[in-house]
Amino acid sequence: MLLLVEIAFFTAIGGTTFNSSSDLINYFKSYFADLLTQSTPVLLVAFGMTLVLMTSGPVWPTRWLSEKCNNLVILSVAIPPTSDLEY
Repeated sequence: MLLLVEIAFFTAIGGTTFNSSSDLINYFKSYFADLLTQSTPVLLVAFGMTLVLMTSGPVWPTRWLSEKCNNLVILSVAIPPTSDLEY
């Protein structure tokens, strides 16, 4: 309901005029298509995160990432940064 109120409010402020009901329908089709297109990446990530949380999280990626992160920490400690870089 709040989404419809927001759409009506911003349509009225935007000064969009409709000469017929088909213009109104085409406008809302375009508006909802744009809304769906822009929100799809967030909806997909949210769905994926929900699946991961529902299944208590993946097992193999966690082990793989922890091994990779440990290697990165070891590398960063073993190779100290130098300030005398030549450009």
